[in-house]
Amino acid sequence: MFKSKYGNLLTGLLIVVIIGIVAIIGYFGYKILTEDMKAKDMEKASEEFDSTFSKGSNNNNSGDGTNVEINGVDTNTTQENGNKKMYKDGYEVVAKLRIPTTKVDCIVFEELTKKSLETGLVKLYSTNGLNQPGNTVIIGHNYRTSLFFGRNDELKKGDKVYLKDTSGEEIEYEIYNIFITTSNDSSFYQRETEGKRELTLSTCTDDASTTDKRLIIFAREVER
Repeated sequence: MFKSKYGNLLTGLLIVVIIGIVAIIGYFGYKILTEDMKAKDMEKASEEFDSTFSKGSNNNNSGDGTNVEINGVDTNTTQENGNKKMYKDGYEVVAKLRIPTTKVDCIVFEELTKKSLETGLVKLYSTNGLNQPGNTVIIGHNYRTSLFFGRNDELKKGDKVYLKDTSGEEIEYEIYNIFITTSNDSSFYQRETEGKRELTLSTCTDDASTTDKRLIIFAREVER
């Protein structure tokens, strides 16, 4: 009888362990699948941005907005005052950011919401507009993977960052400063750039949930 109760206890514990293992595998499997889908969706959206905004392509005759699905990405492209505008998931796409070192190739949204930040990068602040003299702040999630800004902690001074706006112009920037601060620090947004074009990339540190820290990267245009 004792052996029977002992055996039942072991069986119960084994079942609990198996259920726990299955749950953990399922959680990480779902996480990997979701992030893979986001990465593929972003890749296609970036391709759509390139095909929509080649250099000088924004001066077209005005027309009606159309919903199109290109490469499996549902977007809305409109003409407003003769200028093309691209929307994804209801948010205007204003740029595309590339970071070769971390293999980032991602669209940038104009409006900051929880959903837009989960879908791509977001322009948080700009002195005079994208790729214009002054500073532009772009934020992105750190999923601790290759998605969005998850590998920004691997970047170093001298690495290149490229920002393409809706005029089709892509500007090359070079990283010159990297530091950590808190989420409520915006003192560097309106910094003096001496008439140069600069980018600021902002994301959470890996321990941000307990420290509220942000990894900040400054990049300055490369003069030709």
